[in-house]
Amino acid sequence: MRRRAKTSTVRPSCLPANVYAATGVNFSQSTSLCLIALLCLFSGCSWLPSSHSSPLPLEVTAEGIRSQALASVTLDSVDQPISSSTAEGRASERLPSINGDRTPSRSPDVPAQVEEFTLRQAILFGLRNNPRLQAALASIDRARGEEQTAFAPFLPEIDLLTHGGVTSPSLGPASAGATGIILPTTFDTHTYNQAEVQLQWTLYDFGRTAGRFRQAEARTRIAELQSQRAEETIAFDVATAYLLALRAGALRVIQEEAIRRAETTLRDIRSRRAAGVAEKDDVLRGEVQLAASKEDLVIAREAELAALARLNNAMGRNAGVPVRIVDCKSYPPLNVSLVQSLEVASTRRPEIGVAREAVAAAQAGRDAKAAEFLPKVYARAVVGAIGGANIATGEQEGAGLHIDMPLFAGGKYRGELRSANAEIRQSLADARTILDGVTLQVTLAFLAANTARQRIDLDLPAIEEARENLRLVGNRYRNGTATPTDIVDAETALTRASQRLASATYEYLGALVGLDYALGTRPGDILGLIDRSADKDDTQTLPAPRPLPKMQ
Repeated sequence: MRRRAKTSTVRPSCLPANVYAATGVNFSQSTSLCLIALLCLFSGCSWLPSSHSSPLPLEVTAEGIRSQALASVTLDSVDQPISSSTAEGRASERLPSINGDRTPSRSPDVPAQVEEFTLRQAILFGLRNNPRLQAALASIDRARGEEQTAFAPFLPEIDLLTHGGVTSPSLGPASAGATGIILPTTFDTHTYNQAEVQLQWTLYDFGRTAGRFRQAEARTRIAELQSQRAEETIAFDVATAYLLALRAGALRVIQEEAIRRAETTLRDIRSRRAAGVAEKDDVLRGEVQLAASKEDLVIAREAELAALARLNNAMGRNAGVPVRIVDCKSYPPLNVSLVQSLEVASTRRPEIGVAREAVAAAQAGRDAKAAEFLPKVYARAVVGAIGGANIATGEQEGAGLHIDMPLFAGGKYRGELRSANAEIRQSLADARTILDGVTLQVTLAFLAANTARQRIDLDLPAIEEARENLRLVGNRYRNGTATPTDIVDAETALTRASQRLASATYEYLGALVGLDYALGTRPGDILGLIDRSADKDDTQTLPAPRPLPKMQ
């Protein structure tokens, strides 16, 4: 019997040879003892008490999950009456024109100690706390570990090999390493203990190791580029959710102003009805307008709270935690053409680098598979010592040059080479698909930004006309030449025009963020909200990708 240990791990023999010399046991007794010791060893290795298992991290235990899910939740459903006091208290938060100043948009009914974020702060917070980015960074470490593993065959392998045992007279002792064997001296029971240090070094394998290492390098590069895109995706999700929350908040403010106007109009109509100068239908029309405005406010509040919950989720926070956001102050023009956008995206989108590295990895894998048809040359050397009875004892040295040449493997290597060639063709087709997808995304994002910009220009005159119309109708109504229906219609027109302008404004900002994402830049660059010099510690600058290799 023998035990063999590699990679600098020493495992003592199950029964040392000096036991036989000291006790004089016969071969059958020693065999039984070795079998018993071997069974004990196997049972000790296979049995692992449950108390030795590693405990789960606190974050994934039942208590940890519950504490994270319920932390600081304040969005429980409660009945909130919609009255003029709420609307009048926020009447000053009217949506200004696109070139004017904007007041901060606040979520309704939240405590004063709620944490407040600007768009830039929200993006940076998401980049530090979103678990998706942490998973992407972990994939880089895994790829680098695989790259280190692929580089290891370039270096020599040094092993400490030990074993000991006993053999019958008709069975010669074995060897710990592959360099030589133990020589018996007499035809008798042999006992031995041997320890060797063996060195094995691959001298030439016609590109097997080099191909696998280049493939691992390419996969590491792919993981880094995918992590970069994951960072851009998280920033885009945060910015999109932030702007949606601003839009929902602006629509809520508009509805609160509409309720204030509707309540004022209804009070006046009821007074006129009591004086006998208004019809019952006029009162009903005013009540319907007020009820519709309150219903729209309920929907606007729900949309704002939902948008804030999505923002929390994108930032890596509990969705139920309250948050306050600050309106944007930057509304830059669209000063880039579609051709310029496509040119920028072709050089900055990480997906194009991923496609390039995927082709490089496929070609490196093909080189490694093609080398399997060729021999492998490696050297082995060993030094050690041996002791025992009825064998040649003393120091041992040996060295050898080995050449392994595959002759027939049933088509295994040809099948692997065929698969590697197909992988190259597939990666080239995937690269074309990715490039087409990038051009489509850039085109759609550019069109969306251009259209939203035009909508703002078209909606500005409409809201000015609606305000002037409401003023004129109000004057005629006070003079008795306009009906309550006319004033209700004018108020409704102003509300709809304000909503269209708010939607176009924030959709334009969202389109600029989408164009940033399509170009491969961080959301906020076009808006002028991101200071690259201040964010050097938050992102990792990657080198330019290698040129796209050609299929051989």
